[in-house]
Amino acid sequence: MEPGEPAEPTEPAASPPPAFDPQDSGGSETLTKEQFAALPVQTYGSIRRHTRASFDQQGDPECAICQSEYEAGDVVTRVPCLHFFHQDCIQQWLTKGAGHCPICRCTVTVDLDE
Repeated sequence: MEPGEPAEPTEPAASPPPAFDPQDSGGSETLTKEQFAALPVQTYGSIRRHTRASFDQQGDPECAICQSEYEAGDVVTRVPCLHFFHQDCIQQWLTKGAGHCPICRCTVTVDLDE
């Protein structure tokens, strides 16, 4: 290639899969603030083994919504499918966007009569 000649086009980089859109509720209804308040809240670091998290490529647990790694002391909310997320992240997800788990898309229901 001579100086001043345009570079040859290269293949475009593979784009990541489209991000999940919380506005696409998939038919599930959002939760009320009262229903959300009934979900279990824990501090990260005290979570029992049977609770499931999402993991990044290095195997470190991270919030599937904001994609930040959990740190000791973070307040997390567990949904019925046993996945957990930062409390603020999942509150917005479930009360303003979608009524299902962002990982497995299981509908999140809360019975306030229990």
